[in-house]
Amino acid sequence: MDFLNDRYTFVFEGLQNGAYLYRFESEGKYNITKQVGFFDVGIPNLYNLGFGNLEIKNGEKFVDDNSDVNNNDFNRVLSTVFSCAIHFLNNNSDARILFFGNTQHKHTLYIRKIAANYSEISKLFSLFGGVLHHKRDLVDRSVQDRVIRDKDMDGLIFGAEAIKDIERFEIQNCRNYDFIIISS
Repeated sequence: MDFLNDRYTFVFEGLQNGAYLYRFESEGKYNITKQVGFFDVGIPNLYNLGFGNLEIKNGEKFVDDNSDVNNNDFNRVLSTVFSCAIHFLNNNSDARILFFGNTQHKHTLYIRKIAANYSEISKLFSLFGGVLHHKRDLVDRSVQDRVIRDKDMDGLIFGAEAIKDIERFEIQNCRNYDFIIISS
């Protein structure tokens, strides 16, 4: 089955607090509500793509992009996220989407999935890979019952001064990319 055809049905929830929000249900052992958001980063027409499990704690809704609760449906979830991106770009044709994982492990998975499905994805999007001037520090993260050493993806600064290079996405260079830019 084609990557973008194996997806969940999503709902566009509208513009809330400056973010374009989408929601879908991951099905399986757990019923997990996922939320996808496109957030203005303060650079004209550039939006950060974020997604995760929609959770409620102390009566407050929040998106947990570090949750390890899932239905082992990574491909279908990521396909749905890209389907939300298609909808977003169809309605915001001048927009560009900034995409990177919040952990190095997730970032590597996303890059690999894009590379593996590049021929299909590139028919719908223009993709660019970018490298930052500064290297990320290593940090310890708790994951389930263990601690992993990971590159710190939190607090990345994406101003023009932080960017070393942006090129059209090249599969042979993709492991060097700190971020991806997606446009229509």
